[in-house]
This record gives sequence, structure tokens and C-alpha cells, in this order.
Amino acid sequence: MPLSAFADAVFRRTYAFHPTETWPEAAKRVATAVADDASQQAQFESLIRDRVFIPGGRYLYSSGRPIMQVSNCFGFLAQDSREGWSDLMRSALMCLSTGGGIGVSYSDIRPKGTPIARMGGASSGPLALMQMVNEVGRHVMAGGSRRSALWAGLHWKHHDISDFIRIKDWNDDIRTMKAKNFDYPAPLDMTNVSVVIDQEYLDKLAAGDLHVKALHETICELAARTGEPAFRNDALIKRDDPDAVTGNPCQEAVLHDNDVCNLGSVVLPRIRSVSHLEEVVRTAIRFLYNGSLRGYYPTDTIAKTATKNRRLGLGIMGLHEFMLQHGTRYEWSVDLAKMLAVWSDVADDEAKKYAASKGGAVPVATRAIAPTGTISIIAGT
Repeated sequence: MPLSAFADAVFRRTYAFHPTETWPEAAKRVATAVADDASQQAQFESLIRDRVFIPGGRYLYSSGRPIMQVSNCFGFLAQDSREGWSDLMRSALMCLSTGGGIGVSYSDIRPKGTPIARMGGASSGPLALMQMVNEVGRHVMAGGSRRSALWAGLHWKHHDISDFIRIKDWNDDIRTMKAKNFDYPAPLDMTNVSVVIDQEYLDKLAAGDLHVKALHETICELAARTGEPAFRNDALIKRDDPDAVTGNPCQEAVLHDNDVCNLGSVVLPRIRSVSHLEEVVRTAIRFLYNGSLRGYYPTDTIAKTATKNRRLGLGIMGLHEFMLQHGTRYEWSVDLAKMLAVWSDVADDEAKKYAASKGGAVPVATRAIAPTGTISIIAGT
């Protein structure tokens, strides 16, 4: 099936290599750049061309270019030193300029006003560093077309949390100017923000701790009124991965410091059977693993982390359409459970086998359900 007019317009605007490139040509370009040989290239190309599997947007844009940066996003833990601030600013510029979004945890930055022993003066605090990164995001547009995506997280016990949760509660003057001109600068306007909570927070909230209760109610009131901040629940995240210190801009991926998102999604409505899904998942895992080997990494530190983790993010899209096809409501069903079990188990199994065949690290993760905006439009679901 050809792309719809809408899907074709999105593809040409955002991902096409040149103005006349067609979707089948793009599928071949991407598959050729990632595959080991002609046989594998044909497998990859078929899945992408028929829109059974859609790689992440960075694959669609970057594959075949001299700088083939295929990671959709990167994660960082901000370090509390002049060198750490400098490293973060450099990493932000390098990642954003190659099209990857960034998520940064700022919880280790000392509070605003803290005396600085060696240099004298006082710390500017984490919000100042967030604003600096936000301004990099404002002025960097990858390929001249893709706006930067940013996330900032701060732990609920940080001294500056009160200012943090209110930073996007802009006054009427800023709101008026924003309405007139989207590019008018406002505090953290390029950045998604989240309060990082943990088991202690949840326990104190359940016990009726007055301080936590007041903080929680303020966060929820601001979220309802302005849309932010959100919560990042480290009580769950660190239970599964103690080294997960940050996440990507949309927070579907939990990341280590200097870690990457390596994304692609199976289009569920185009899956014919459980055995078909198994075949597609195995091929998609090989695609993403190869991409982790061939992709360009913006800094040496990121490259080292990627080599160690080989993190994959195979997702799914078209969930509601799949349910409509199977005559079920938007809820759990036996058919869906079978599909998700195959997606999960086969992805893990193939990742281990393929890593062994490559002599590389077994991926620390294989799945992530990313928000599929433009690529779901292209997929037609």
C-alpha cells in the first residue's frame, strides 16, 4: 500500500533524504546502511517498506548520511563541578545538534546560594544549569527542521524543589507573549520537567506526613493547571535497575549516565499471527543491534556506555487498531496477552543469541514503548 497523502507529507518534510525520495527508496537506504549482507538487507527492507516495523526517526533521517546518528535520545547525570557543568553543556550541544533529545537528572547539583569553597562566591543552583541547557535547546535545530527535546528531573528532597516545581507556572505577561510568538523565551519552555520521587516519598505520603502531603498537593495542582511537573517514580525504576539515574525526554526509557535510546516499533495491526510476530521481532532486534554497532555517537563517553550496554528499545504501535481488528475493547485480552508475551520473550531471547553471534555485550534492555508520533503517521496506524 502506498503512503497516504498525510503520511507522505510527513515523510518528505521530516525524513526524506532528498525531495524526490520515495518510501520504498528510504526503506532500501535504511536497510542497506544497517544490514551485514544482502540477505539481511532484504529482510530489513521488506519489513520497513511494508511498514510492519518502523525504525526510530533518527534511523529514517540519518541512515546513509556521512554522520549516521541513529539514537533518538541520550541521558545524563549532571555533575556538581565546573568541569561537570562544562561537560554537560558540550554533551547537550553535540547530542541536540545531531538530532537526539536529552534527559538530565540535576539532583546532585548543590542548592542555590551554597558557598563555593575554592573559588569563592555562591552556587547558582540546578535551575540555573537547567536554563543554560534549555537555551542550547532553543537555538539548536537538527538538520534545520527538528526542534530539540529536553527533560529535567530533580529529587523531591532537593533544597530547590519549591522553585523547580513552579518554574513553568509563568506569569500573565510571559503567557501573553508566548501566545503571540511561540519562540518567545520563557523559563524551561523547551524542557519537560519531573519531580523524582522514591519509596520514602510514597511511604511518607501514605502516612500523612504534612511536608510531603503539602508538596504532593502543590505538584498535583500545578500539573492540573499548567501540565507540569510530572513524577518520575524511582521506587519502581531502581528496583529493576539500580544504575538507572535518568531518562529520555518522554521518560519511556530509563537510562544510565551517558546512555542512549535505540528505538524502533512493531506495527501490531500488520501482524498476521503469533509466528509472524516472532519472525518480525527477531529481525527487528537484529536491526537495532546492528544499528548500535554502526551508529555515530556524539561523545567518546556515550560511545563507551553504548558499547557496554547495547541498550535496545523495541516497541509496539497500533495497539487500539489491533484491538479493533480482534473485536475487543481497549483492555486486556487473551489475544493481546499472547502477542505481548511473544514480543517480550522473543526479544530477550534473540538479543542474547544475536549478541553472542556478534561477540558483543548482551543488551541491558530490549524493549521500550516510545510515543510514536510521526512514525505512526507514516505507519498508517
